[in-house]
Amino acid sequence: MQFSCEFFESLNEDVYISDMKTYDLLYVNAHLRKMLGLGSHDAYRGQKCYALLQGLEEPCAFCTNSKLRAGAFYEWTYHNPLLKQNYSIKDTILDWEGRPCRMELAVESGHSSSVSDTHHTPYLTKRDTVIDECLQQVYASANVDDALMQLLAYIGREFHCGRAYIFEDNGDAAFDNTYEWCAPGVTPQKDYLQNVPVEAIDWWIGLFQSHQIVVLNNLEHIREYSPLVYDALKPQEVTTLVTGPIYLDQRLIGFFGVDNPLPESLPVLKPLLYAIGYFFASVLKRRNLIQRLEDLSFRDALTGALNRNALAELDAIFPSMDTLGVLYCDISGLKQINDTLGHDAGDELIIQCYHTIQKAVGNHNIYRAGGDEFVVVLPNISQAEFIQYVETLKQTIADSDQHIAVGHSWTDRKPFHLQLLVANADKIMYEDKRKYYENSVFLIDKTRPHRQDIPTLLRNTAFHQFIHANFFDAETLFRSITSINRSQFLFFGDLQTNLFFISDNMRDAFGFPSNVVPDLLNTWIKRICSPEDQQLYCRDIADMMAHKRTVHDLRYQVRDCFGNHMWVHCCALLQWNDAYTVPLFFSGCLSTQDAEFMVDPVTRLLQESAAVQKLLELHAGGQPVPIIVFSLNGFTEINRIKGRQMANQMLRSIVTMLTNRFNNTLSFFRLDGMRFMALVSPNCTESPETLIEDIRSAVAESYRSSSVLLRCPCSVGLLQYPADGVTPQVLVENAIDLIATAKSMPDRPYVVHSQEDRLTQKELAAMAIQLNRDIYNNMANFRVVVQPIVSAQTGEICGGETLLRWRYGGKDISPTVFIPILERSGQIIGVGRWVFEQVVRCCNRLLSSGSQIRLSFNVSYLQIMDDEFVPFLRKTLHKHHVDGSNLTVELTETHFVDSFERLQQFIKGCHELGLHMALDDFGAGYSSLSLLLQFPTGIIKLDRSLLTQITTSPEILHFIQSIVYACHSFGQRICAEGVETEEQAAILRDMGCELIQGFHYYEPMELRDLYELAARNIHAQSL
Repeated sequence: MQFSCEFFESLNEDVYISDMKTYDLLYVNAHLRKMLGLGSHDAYRGQKCYALLQGLEEPCAFCTNSKLRAGAFYEWTYHNPLLKQNYSIKDTILDWEGRPCRMELAVESGHSSSVSDTHHTPYLTKRDTVIDECLQQVYASANVDDALMQLLAYIGREFHCGRAYIFEDNGDAAFDNTYEWCAPGVTPQKDYLQNVPVEAIDWWIGLFQSHQIVVLNNLEHIREYSPLVYDALKPQEVTTLVTGPIYLDQRLIGFFGVDNPLPESLPVLKPLLYAIGYFFASVLKRRNLIQRLEDLSFRDALTGALNRNALAELDAIFPSMDTLGVLYCDISGLKQINDTLGHDAGDELIIQCYHTIQKAVGNHNIYRAGGDEFVVVLPNISQAEFIQYVETLKQTIADSDQHIAVGHSWTDRKPFHLQLLVANADKIMYEDKRKYYENSVFLIDKTRPHRQDIPTLLRNTAFHQFIHANFFDAETLFRSITSINRSQFLFFGDLQTNLFFISDNMRDAFGFPSNVVPDLLNTWIKRICSPEDQQLYCRDIADMMAHKRTVHDLRYQVRDCFGNHMWVHCCALLQWNDAYTVPLFFSGCLSTQDAEFMVDPVTRLLQESAAVQKLLELHAGGQPVPIIVFSLNGFTEINRIKGRQMANQMLRSIVTMLTNRFNNTLSFFRLDGMRFMALVSPNCTESPETLIEDIRSAVAESYRSSSVLLRCPCSVGLLQYPADGVTPQVLVENAIDLIATAKSMPDRPYVVHSQEDRLTQKELAAMAIQLNRDIYNNMANFRVVVQPIVSAQTGEICGGETLLRWRYGGKDISPTVFIPILERSGQIIGVGRWVFEQVVRCCNRLLSSGSQIRLSFNVSYLQIMDDEFVPFLRKTLHKHHVDGSNLTVELTETHFVDSFERLQQFIKGCHELGLHMALDDFGAGYSSLSLLLQFPTGIIKLDRSLLTQITTSPEILHFIQSIVYACHSFGQRICAEGVETEEQAAILRDMGCELIQGFHYYEPMELRDLYELAARNIHAQSL
């Protein structure tokens, strides 16, 4: 590393540098110049060191040049007869402009004439040692960053500090901690000390500017005086601190310091740190110079990206790479921008595209390889990570107003050949560019039409003749139109130059940088909200070009620059030449739709009022209209768990899939909430039953693809109009009632409107009222029963599932009827707590009698969402002195919509209480074996529906075998529900199923019967 001697100028010791071959003096510091009576550097240049310093005519006989080596100091003492001083001397070799030179540092050691008088004070000795070592550290490494870190490490260790650090001015009225050394056991602070405002250390800066050192002997002393500094240092466990300025070219560029040095070293540190500041300044100056040179050599002046020179240097670091990926990016339309808007606009486009790429790939190296080309190099990442970068870049480009064609290539095969990777990426990039131009909504003719190509009809219009015969200001006309109605946005453009002019309000509302917009028709696509509407827009523009149409008329939803969605009606005209071979001019108006527009903003379906209007139109034709109504179930929970944005995205996906699949047969409308209506087209040849089955299958497929597992994702009803409603309004009311009936009958594929169904709905409403009354009356008519679970091998009872029962009208009501009512009303939370208390009481009694039956209980998704449920479990277990290990929580697959944090928190809370976990009804929904890995359930309970065909269907048998094998592989036990015959039980035993639950062994039992059974078993075991 080349030497810089600036920091020696302020030392109070003598320093000189001379050429080891010629003995010419190259440098003499200020202290020695003053002693020799030299006014400036020119006074010693050209003189020999032995002549000026010793008064000799030839080299000194005691010259130590032969004993010196770089990176080490040779120490000796000497009495200079010319200066009549005794000196302690340190000599070393350093690099000066590419040649080895002698550097000597001489410290006066007294005025005695005896050369043996080499006594130093302890401070002087310590200071000399530190300065010597600092010099060695500075020149021990050719790498500037390494030299700085070595210097900090030496100072930190020498004075037993906690931290040694450098802060640099970042140019934004703040300082960044750029280098840091920490003692073992000390927590690094560098990442937290970025962009520290000047105001936080303003009194330090005042001392630094006076060339003073800051010494804090006790941090508590500044608590009142400087609370900002105190608050910053206290969390770092700083008690004492010494810090000094770093000056470069008489400008404060930063400061360095140490935390918690030994108290006895403070007298040494204060004067020493000021001298050491010159070491830091010299190295930082060297670093900045190297960086500037690198920037000049390896940086693109326009964008700040690395350039081709830097790209060529990559070969040197390939051996240290394990993998190498390359992204090749090419800016589309740059030449057109340069030709039409000028090179300043082209440069701005290049900068914008660079920032787009930078946003996607972060801190990875980006190289500008050509005028419109960038290369991104991604070393040491997996192929999956690389593909993620590719997708992120493409999405970032799609979200921007530019188009950049992207190619990519990745390899883990050594040796790496960058040019080959770039060539492969280049091929893919050109394919991407080709698809872009093919998919553009129109193609631009390279030849701009001459004036005579303007259509004759246009030149002969009254408007054309008027503006040529009279004063006409197009801009004033344009502004006057947009000023009248701010909800209208105007645009027009030359299709041959592909340049458009837009109104001020359109520019501001949609975030365009200028009124002049290149390639508006393609750029506008990105502001259309849904992919479906984007496709509709592109098809219409392409159809205009293909079929020489002149009118564009569409409604769709767009997104403004603030993220707001709005419905717009776009009307525009396309002007062709006389031969209809060249599109010339495109102009139009976007008008925002009323807030009460009949389109649902989430699904883009027409709403109830439009459905009523459509029913009236169909009824006028005299034909009956089949109507399918349905609800999408579970969205209350999906909203709560996934969030409204994800739920809306899922809803849009379902509706889009339905409208695409039934485009020619059904017209869909959104009534309210998650209720929908589909009118069957008169031209439809399929039966309503077939359509319903297709709807159910399509919805189930969408739920499954979104990882939402529901037994009944869609409840469907079928009506006829006008038979099931004398008016459209009455029919809509009946449709809503029918959907409620369908939801109460999840096992039926669909329900048909009838008077009986309306009575069923009234009955359900009466049940809801009675449920509420019973809950209010201390859970009247509620009770729990237990269905025993037995060992598959021995038939002995080892557990039992607790089930809730409710009596209404003199009979037990199925839980499939009253549980959904409790969940919809939210009352399941309170009822669930009552059930758990009954379970704990029952468990306590069984344990007291010596029974080892482990009870299980079911929880609702609403209980999992209840923040107070786990604390209630803990309190209840403690209240009844029952250990949680005696109980099992049963979760159904519907709880596993995704790996939700709330569900994980619930499971964690249960495990902390010692509760066991079981996955219930496995195989009923769209089971995923990933659930077996994601959640720590010890028991998997097979759904009873699987067992109905276990003796007759080889496919079902093999499916269950695969589940049992997978569960055993994951260390989980199997419990089969719904076993009703010995044949089923024998098959399950042969499979290795550990537990069985079903009528073949025991029906659900009242608690008194369970206690009696447990007592008999205990008595039998004692015999």
